[in-house]
Amino acid sequence: MNFVKTLLCITLALAGCGDDGDSNDTGTTGTTGTTTSSDTGGADYWDDGACFGFWFASSADCKDVSFEGECDDEGHVIWCENESLYCIDCATLDATCEWVSELDWYNCVQSW
Repeated sequence: MNFVKTLLCITLALAGCGDDGDSNDTGTTGTTGTTTSSDTGGADYWDDGACFGFWFASSADCKDVSFEGECDDEGHVIWCENESLYCIDCATLDATCEWVSELDWYNCVQSW
């Protein structure tokens, strides 16, 4: 994970996204770095719009989404990392999904 995505991770944790205290969370899985959780209940972004935030993959299938990501029709930022799709609901952060040229990827952007 690069430095900027690490900062996003820290920012989201401070915003209340992340560990919900569920002792059944499985954490990181070895060499792939893909994070899974028992909280997902088998939900998948492509099937039912599941959007689990930065910490948990929303799908094991990236389809044609790149690491740079994109904004979906619901205002989520989605991107592919470690062969898994991640999704953040920007509205929960009082932000909008936008291209950030300084980072060279899509991200949730707050207007202060």
